[in-house]
Amino acid sequence: MLRIVLLSLVWAICATCLVRPWFWKGVKNKYLFKYGTKIGFSSLWQNDLMLELLCFMAVFFVSMLSYDILSVRQNLYGSFFMIMLCSIAQCLWDNQGKVRYTIMLTIVAISAILWIQDGIAGYNLNMQLTDTQDNGKCIFTVSSADNGKGIVVVNKDNYTEGSYLSYSYEFSVAEIRSQYPTQKLYELYITISNDNVPYGLFAVAEKNWLLGSYNVTSYILFNLRTGEVQELTQEELPTFVTSN
Repeated sequence: MLRIVLLSLVWAICATCLVRPWFWKGVKNKYLFKYGTKIGFSSLWQNDLMLELLCFMAVFFVSMLSYDILSVRQNLYGSFFMIMLCSIAQCLWDNQGKVRYTIMLTIVAISAILWIQDGIAGYNLNMQLTDTQDNGKCIFTVSSADNGKGIVVVNKDNYTEGSYLSYSYEFSVAEIRSQYPTQKLYELYITISNDNVPYGLFAVAEKNWLLGSYNVTSYILFNLRTGEVQELTQEELPTFVTSN
């Protein structure tokens, strides 16, 4: 959580005048907040200050939401939207000149292109785990007010009977993001061990900028009952995973 708060503070500050060199030039020359000096939307510094505070709080809130609730990566790949938001916030000021507006809007355009490219690369994942086989089971996730969250396992040879397995953790990237703050994570599927313990399987991928794609480097087995996490190579995966 500390990492998320610090990152959010960085982006919130980047959305304000504190990163503008001409702001500090004004402070040095002691004319910034004089009545009649045009520094923003109005000649009254109080209005400008309120807008700065609004930008700070809005960007901080969106950043916290992105990292903590949406579980985006806490690095450059997960921050393209925040960079765009900060650049747009800098364009709110009407005394910066065309060159500065051009710079800010160029940053927005480049960030948007990189964001789209990263999304496409993530969608076209180079998956190594391709030799899976059908183990004859159907797995359904269920939720009820009485029993809570669980999994129903049905044998394909006998659809009239099934077994119910309860679990405490969601099969979601959000559950393990704190342990893997910067990695690209993919939810693959839920699998059941030989002793009837439900696991969530995730892929960990690294980006190859030369090829513009992501390659899976390892896998994560997430115990949906205890929250235990194991990172394994494809060769180290147990048979109940590869035969899913």
